[in-house]
Amino acid sequence: MKKLLFTVLLCPLFSFSQDGVDYKLARTGEYVLGVYIFVHSDPIAPYDFVGKIDKFDISKTDTKEVEKIIKKAKKKNSDFDGMIIKKDYKHIELIKFGGRATSYAGFALGDKVQYESFGRLIQGEIVDFLPHRQRATIKYTDPEGNEKLDGVAIKSLNKIPETATE
Repeated sequence: MKKLLFTVLLCPLFSFSQDGVDYKLARTGEYVLGVYIFVHSDPIAPYDFVGKIDKFDISKTDTKEVEKIIKKAKKKNSDFDGMIIKKDYKHIELIKFGGRATSYAGFALGDKVQYESFGRLIQGEIVDFLPHRQRATIKYTDPEGNEKLDGVAIKSLNKIPETATE
């Protein structure tokens, strides 16, 4: 009876195990100022290390503090797509993903575009694509002169002809 009970209890443990499956993969939902943020995790997509930041002040994932760090990093090295904040909080790795989309739905990176947002016409430049969401990240300058990023649906964008921007 004991053997039967022992076998019945152990069968589910062995029957549901899947060899070779790694359940420690991470995905991020954080996308701040056009940069993917990985806190205590690594991206699963292939990437290249392009730099690091040693001095920063962050004790938790506060969006305002992260924005300050991103702006500081972009002054040193503007060519990165993501930041990996390590567990020890001693440095942040700047990374660049391979295989990112350079064009989508008739638009290309660097295209000058315009769109309407809350009744205002905004003009900017495409700096990133999110094809899976059918969106683009647009860099523009607000009325106060601050540089901003905005995620916009591709269907809302209109190209600005080259002659109109000169």
